[in-house]
Amino acid sequence: QLILHGASAFRMNFSHGTHAEHKRSIDIIRKVSRELCVPVAILQDLGGPKIRAGKFNRAKPEFHTGTTAFLVEAGAEPPDDPNEIPVQYEGLASDLQPGDRVLIDDGQNILSVVGIEGERVKVSVIAGGTLRDRVGVSLPSRRVRLSTLTEKDKADLAFGLRAGVDYVALSSVREAD
Repeated sequence: QLILHGASAFRMNFSHGTHAEHKRSIDIIRKVSRELCVPVAILQDLGGPKIRAGKFNRAKPEFHTGTTAFLVEAGAEPPDDPNEIPVQYEGLASDLQPGDRVLIDDGQNILSVVGIEGERVKVSVIAGGTLRDRVGVSLPSRRVRLSTLTEKDKADLAFGLRAGVDYVALSSVREAD
């Protein structure tokens, strides 16, 4: 139905799903494309590096717009301080500086770095809200030290090439290499 209504490409999100699941989808798309005699492209979207929040010490941590909070490296246990946001990124305080933006949960929560206090990053909550464990964190202002192409991405790419995808996408590319 999607192809009949004009879909000319399908995006396969490799942040989720297994190779077997993606292979089934690719096979269905190719089969229907042939049956309908309609060319359809398949875009393999690789996961890329992921920075995530750690675990919080309460079910629905709320960070209100206009308040201050602290980003801290996530440890084995959730932080006791309700104003701390744990982030699974080693060297967080070293890689951020005042003025940097931090986006959480696909940019639904926007923070601005106002200072570094030891291993804690003091932030102003520009756009707040409720957070949850392991939500995505983006550091767009700074060059992060994570490899753009992860080992999982390399394995996914090899699978995608064997499966015959037409295009490959990767978020957070920082250099032509």
